[in-house]
Amino acid sequence: MVKTKKRSKKVILAALLLILSIWCICVICLSSDKHAEKYDLYPTEKYTIRQVNTACRTIETFFYKHFKGCILLELRYNAEIEAKYSIDAAEYKEEGKDIIVILSTFKTNAIAEKINLVPNFTYSNWIWTLEKTPFGWKIIDCGCL
Repeated sequence: MVKTKKRSKKVILAALLLILSIWCICVICLSSDKHAEKYDLYPTEKYTIRQVNTACRTIETFFYKHFKGCILLELRYNAEIEAKYSIDAAEYKEEGKDIIVILSTFKTNAIAEKINLVPNFTYSNWIWTLEKTPFGWKIIDCGCL
């Protein structure tokens, strides 16, 4: 009788550990956000590093939702990029929008053609134009020159 109780407790404990392990694996797999492999981000006079990072999270969320199978290699933002692309963003600024431009590099796969991209190709200097809203950043344009 005593051995049966000990055995029952061990079986219950083993089952609980198995369930807990499966739950942890599911949580980790389902909640792991995809990120760029490399970041080259610097604060500027206009945006803090925290604001830039938040804009990058917006890009990453959009990218992995709409660019299926592609790999985001790098996100870049600094004073030079801000100065260079502020002219391109002037049309948005005239409308009173608070704009940030972030560059990226990403790789496509064989099915990229389905989303009108060149398959198995690396895109460099892909431009992301985001507007700052009361609710965070919003992508208003993206693409290559």
